[in-house]
Amino acid sequence: MSATSFDPIATAFTPNQQGADAVIDAVELIAAVSGGMQLVSTGNPGSGIALNSGTSTPSPLAPPPAAADYLQSLMSELAQCLSGTSASCTQAIDASYLENGFTSFATAHPGLAASGVTLGLPQTLKFFTSTNGTQEALVELRYTTSSGTHGAATTVVQKTAAGWDIVGNQQPFNVTINSFLARRTFVDTADQQFGRYEAGIGINIPANAATNLAAASVTGPGINGTAYLVPRSGTGNNALALTSTALASVPTAPTTTNSNTTLYRWSWTALPGSTGTFSPGTNSRGFYTPSPIDVTTVPQFATYIVTFYDSTGTQIAPPFNVTNASPTLSASAGAGVPWQTLSSSVLNDFLNPAGALAGTQSSVGIAWSTNTGTANVAPLVSRVQIQTTPGTGVTPSTEVDGWASAPATFAANGQYSATVTAGVDQSGVQECTSACPFPALQAGASRLVQLSWNGGQTSFYNLFKYND
Repeated sequence: MSATSFDPIATAFTPNQQGADAVIDAVELIAAVSGGMQLVSTGNPGSGIALNSGTSTPSPLAPPPAAADYLQSLMSELAQCLSGTSASCTQAIDASYLENGFTSFATAHPGLAASGVTLGLPQTLKFFTSTNGTQEALVELRYTTSSGTHGAATTVVQKTAAGWDIVGNQQPFNVTINSFLARRTFVDTADQQFGRYEAGIGINIPANAATNLAAASVTGPGINGTAYLVPRSGTGNNALALTSTALASVPTAPTTTNSNTTLYRWSWTALPGSTGTFSPGTNSRGFYTPSPIDVTTVPQFATYIVTFYDSTGTQIAPPFNVTNASPTLSASAGAGVPWQTLSSSVLNDFLNPAGALAGTQSSVGIAWSTNTGTANVAPLVSRVQIQTTPGTGVTPSTEVDGWASAPATFAANGQYSATVTAGVDQSGVQECTSACPFPALQAGASRLVQLSWNGGQTSFYNLFKYND
């Protein structure tokens, strides 16, 4: 197909993974790290074409090493496998399949393997060659549930003598690293000037990802030295968290952290109207780079090295690779997101030391709107979280969090709400062995409300915080 002779207006378009449709399948439209959008090839997503007026005649993108319909047979076999045809499972899933520590495809991807799921067309994110020379690809498998909800899961496929099959990411443990974009709004007067957009990577490691897991180290593009994650000092969250301060080496004794975050931030920029200049202190260098980095130095779909340790600092297993299955972002991309609005009742009653809900609360109703002022266009929230820290001198002094699922269906009026219960983690498990309400908002205390959702494999967080 010739770029000089092809007429996109007059030529009939057929979605058959041939011709023009094959070209569409060979490229991705992703956020450019310097702002705006860029077009990249699945053959080499590290080299793209910026879509702006300053782009001169670009060099051709690298062609992918496989035809656009290379997964057609595999997807047919996978659909039959998920419908209960075991012979198709043998064809679709490689005997060496391993994904985040799971050897079963259904266990690794329960949403995709649920009854009534309809598979959509897969999206290739990146072609690459494995260490043994096999042609592989990182792909996003899109699907629709029986209730009409759309979902997506990533995996790795490999070329075999018979075609292609699913081999998984070959990770021995359940670790996920993905890009995130956040808007951080401060409600208290002292910190309002530091409102900002933030970007980086989220590092999700369940506390039970390995027996005797007490710490994890992560190195790779964008990280300043080594990031360490350890158990949390609070309750209401089942994942390891980044240390507050930067560590020079792995802890050699049981250690906890009160950072309460899995988000490693390497890019930030002030919100419109925010006049303060934020600079992370030494007490937050465990999850911030010392200053914003040049995000263009971080490759698309970068790979990180993760190592697990026990409480003595001894390795539990050999280091392993984890690939970020989402595009690299900079904080400037936050300006292009239609963010939700938190209800005035939550701001006035819960995020206010003089509010009606300023005292201890066992559960709190959180309401928000997806109306941005002109239209109901802000994304659907998937989860709501509350993070609270007790005031000065309060016993117990541990942080109390809580999670809730958000309504999954579209509301024409753009109004949504969910009730968050103290101590309930992201799996719906009550972690408190005795009553653990959200502590009162008083001197030395803080409260944060987080609205989160995913766009593709990228996580988004809309944060509202009051520091007393």
